[in-house]
Amino acid sequence: MSTSRSSPCTFWRAVAVLAIGSFVTTLNLTIPSPLLTGIATTFNTTEATTGQLATISSILATVLAFLVAGSMERFDRRTWLRLQASILLVATIISALAPSFGWLIGGRVLAGAGCAVILANCLTAASDLCPDPADRDRVIGIIVSATTMSIIVGLPIVAQIAAHLNWRFGVAVLLLPAGALLAGTTWLPPQQRT
Repeated sequence: MSTSRSSPCTFWRAVAVLAIGSFVTTLNLTIPSPLLTGIATTFNTTEATTGQLATISSILATVLAFLVAGSMERFDRRTWLRLQASILLVATIISALAPSFGWLIGGRVLAGAGCAVILANCLTAASDLCPDPADRDRVIGIIVSATTMSIIVGLPIVAQIAAHLNWRFGVAVLLLPAGALLAGTTWLPPQQRT
């Protein structure tokens, strides 16, 4: 893959960061699924009520993405990804330490805000990295494949951690990819302004 802005090593590190962003977005939105029973037991709610946690964060992420889509070009990709990853880290800590179901709802609302435009930024960053359409398609394929990997690898890991420890540790696992995304933004090449 060729890019006019970076060496192959820098290029692949940037692609890895974008794939992590895609991974963390999907894992964040689906993480309540394997944790429903533990959360419901802790807060004395039904699994149906607890299941709405994923809906809440997904709806907020969708609405927020629509609201900020027009202003995404005002800031570079690194700034957006740093902001979103930081919000997601705070939301994960709030969710994992939630003393009540209300706090958990608040954490999941914040988590929805935290991942609202991560995937969009990752996909548009692929265009920034790859002027050649064939290379761009490969990178987009890698980024989109990371969403699938979050479901077939990430969720089973979360489920196993929750089964052996508890759901709070399962939620806390999200700190690892979100932290990696935040740290990895330093590897993204600067976005050229048009």
